[in-house]
Amino acid sequence: MIQTIADLFYEALRHDLPDALAYKHQGTFVTVSHEEVQERVERAALALRERGLQPGDRVGLFSENRPAWAMMDYACAVTGLVSVPIYHTLTPDQASWILQHSACRWLCVSGPALMGKLKDTLEALPDLEVVLQFEDAHEVFAEPHRTLGRVGVIRRAVA
Repeated sequence: MIQTIADLFYEALRHDLPDALAYKHQGTFVTVSHEEVQERVERAALALRERGLQPGDRVGLFSENRPAWAMMDYACAVTGLVSVPIYHTLTPDQASWILQHSACRWLCVSGPALMGKLKDTLEALPDLEVVLQFEDAHEVFAEPHRTLGRVGVIRRAVA
């Protein structure tokens, strides 16, 4: 019986399609199989867990629609984390309000343009420990030997 987003994710993987996901990267269409999607999502989920995130912790996703967004969202789902989607067209004030009221421990941002929307907000977020930038996430999610730690960490909390 399907009960959660994670259940739906694993149910979809049963189709085992060779081109489950297709997207454009540097002018070329890239296809990703269900097997590869599962590997990338589970690798990201393990990396999140290894870095101390626990079920119920919140991870903000401030990005355009892209494979890295979907994979991180599924990684959150299979790990029991709460993803907090922040639509990329929101104003800086709107995005900041969501971050200030969601208590995200981590924030994933697609690139410098969206980081610019948050420049005046990040220091005022006491729960935020790490900000990751998806700018080069194609390589991170595509190569088995790379982990989430190779995504550009913009900010790390000082213990």
